[in-house]
Parts: sequence; structure tokens; C-alpha cells
Amino acid sequence: MCETFHESHDDVALRRITPPGYCCIEVAGTVTDTVRAYGGIAVVYRDILSTKPITFSSKPTTFEISASLFKSTDVNFVFVMVYRPGSVAPCGLFFTELANILDTLATYDHNIIIT
Repeated sequence: MCETFHESHDDVALRRITPPGYCCIEVAGTVTDTVRAYGGIAVVYRDILSTKPITFSSKPTTFEISASLFKSTDVNFVFVMVYRPGSVAPCGLFFTELANILDTLATYDHNIIIT
């Protein structure tokens, strides 16, 4: 889910969207002194899957990202969620940062899902 507008991992909104038997991976939205959280992403998944977060050498500044390796007895896959605010036109830096992310993901020997 994109634009969750949550501020932390224990936000009430996240608890409400995560039913029993499920887990949630989240990246909180940006909070400033004058603006409440905006943006934010969350991935809700069955708790029978094990997950391992994927880290990148540098944190993108033009978009939010959550990336994890999901494993089960039958399948392994990488799930990546990218959120870029539509209110701002993409710039050259966005494409550079996205290319760096894709370069890292290319090193994984699993199916990759990008949303």
C-alpha cells in the first residue's frame, strides 16, 4: 500500500490493516515540524513467509522504498515497493537512484516483483 500516512511501525492504522495470521513491513512517511506524516508504504503478507530486509548502499532521496527477500518451503522471491510522489515531476536524480536500486536487485538469484 502506498501513501499510508503512518508515522511509526506501531501506528494504529497499520495494526488495523494487518489481520491475524499476517505481518506488515513498513516505511513511515515523512514528518516535519509543520506537516504530519505524508507518503509511507506498507506490505502486508502471510506470517507463514519468512522475510529478510534488503538494504541498499545509499538511501534514495527522491522516493520511498521497501525491499525484502521472502522465503517459504515452495518459493523464494524478492518483493520491492517503490513510492514516488506524483506531485513532483521525476528528475534525473530519480532515475539515477532507481538505476542503482535495480543494479543491486540484479545480483539476486530469485524472482523479483517490483510495485
